[in-house]
Amino acid sequence: MVEIKNLKEITLEEINAFGSTLYTSELKYEISCRKSGDQINFIMDLVKNPEEYIKYIEDDIVTVTDYDMMIVHGYSLGAYHDGELIGFLIAEERTWNNSVWVEMIRVADDYKGNGIGSSMLSALESFAKVCCNRIIEIETQNTNVPAINFYKKNGYEFSGLNMTLYDPVEVGDEIAVFMSKGIR
Repeated sequence: MVEIKNLKEITLEEINAFGSTLYTSELKYEISCRKSGDQINFIMDLVKNPEEYIKYIEDDIVTVTDYDMMIVHGYSLGAYHDGELIGFLIAEERTWNNSVWVEMIRVADDYKGNGIGSSMLSALESFAKVCCNRIIEIETQNTNVPAINFYKKNGYEFSGLNMTLYDPVEVGDEIAVFMSKGIR
């Protein structure tokens, strides 16, 4: 049985146990901005990638330090099976707009598709309600269609784009996609 509980800390070894592949996707959202007079329209078209897109992640001690600074807020969660960390959700409260920001959510490959990510989001939503937060916000990439579909399945809606958040030299044509869910 999987237990979801408050995450007190996370080590680099625990993070690295999840591997260096963050996601793979055969699809992406092609995003364009069309301007006409005073009107601006953003269009998101779901298209097939010419080849499977693989996103790798390089976690290091800076990542752990950043996560630790968020974990102290008390919103981060771990999913455990027989005492082993098999999933984690790093989140923090943002008091300036009474929201919760999800920085990272990961589930070990062997446990994906078993509802663990959804269980962590549900637990976060319950805790955020008790804390009287109004919304949970998440950022992903236009190339991460599996994550977008996962968030949509869990009641999150598109709430914005940032066409220039990522350095194209480092990540190519990735565009930041923001999703949110009201929890009041």
